[in-house]
Amino acid sequence: MYFPNRESPLVKLSIYKQPNYFLVELLDLPENRINFQLVSAYNLALDEIEKINSSIKSTNKSNNGCLVTCSSGKFFSNGLDVKTALGNASFTEYFNRFLVRMLTLNLPTIAAIDGHAFAGGCILAFGHDYIVMNNKKGFICMNEVDINVPLSQARFMLMRTKIACPRILKQVTLEGKRFTAQQAFDAGFVDVVVDDSSKVIPEAFELGYRMSKKAIGNGTNFGILKMELNKNSILEMTKTHTTPGTYLSKL
Repeated sequence: MYFPNRESPLVKLSIYKQPNYFLVELLDLPENRINFQLVSAYNLALDEIEKINSSIKSTNKSNNGCLVTCSSGKFFSNGLDVKTALGNASFTEYFNRFLVRMLTLNLPTIAAIDGHAFAGGCILAFGHDYIVMNNKKGFICMNEVDINVPLSQARFMLMRTKIACPRILKQVTLEGKRFTAQQAFDAGFVDVVVDDSSKVIPEAFELGYRMSKKAIGNGTNFGILKMELNKNSILEMTKTHTTPGTYLSKL
C-alpha cells in the first residue's frame, strides 16, 4: 500500500509473516525531508495499521506484531524540510502530535537506520521504541547547533527521555556530535548494531518479533507502559508553547 497514493508515494506500507507485522518505508528520496506531506502519509499508514490490528480477533493475537520504519536511500531522514517545516509553529505542533501517536502506539516500534539520521530524522528515530543501525555507513546526530537552529522544549524532553547520561546529552545538543552506530550503542540510544545493509531490516524484525510477545492481546497494557515511560515527552509535546526559552518569561 502506498500513501498518500500510488501515483505520488511518500510512504510504502508492507505486511509480513502475519497480518500484524508492518514495514513502513520512507520513499521521499534522497533525503526524506520531514514536512506536512510526509508526516501525513505516515499517519495514513498508521490509520491502516490500526484498522488491520483492530480487525484481528483477540483470540488470534498471542502477540500484537510490530512496526518497523526504514528507508532504502542514503538518508533515513535528513531532518525537517527547510522551506516548509523548519521554524513553522503549526508544523511543529503537527509533528509533535505524530510523535505522541508513535510514543503511545500499542505495537513495539523499531527504527531501522541504514544511512544518516540527522536532526529531525534523529527525532523521528527517537519516536520509536528501539533503534537498529548499520555500523558501516551513516551517522545519527542532532546538528542544530551547527546550522544555528534552536530546539523546541518538546524535542529536548524527548532527547532527555532517550539519553540518560548528561555527558552524552551535551555531546548531542551542544556539540552536534555525529555518532556511528557503535558509538550510539555505547552511548545507550541505539539498541542493535549490524555490520551491513542486508541485516538492518531482518535484525529489526527479529527484535520486533521478540518484543511483540510482550504486547499481549490488543497491546493495551504494552501501550500504557509506553505512555508512562515516555510521560514527560508526551506532556511536553501536548503543550501549546513550542518556542525555546519561553519558560524564562515566567521566572
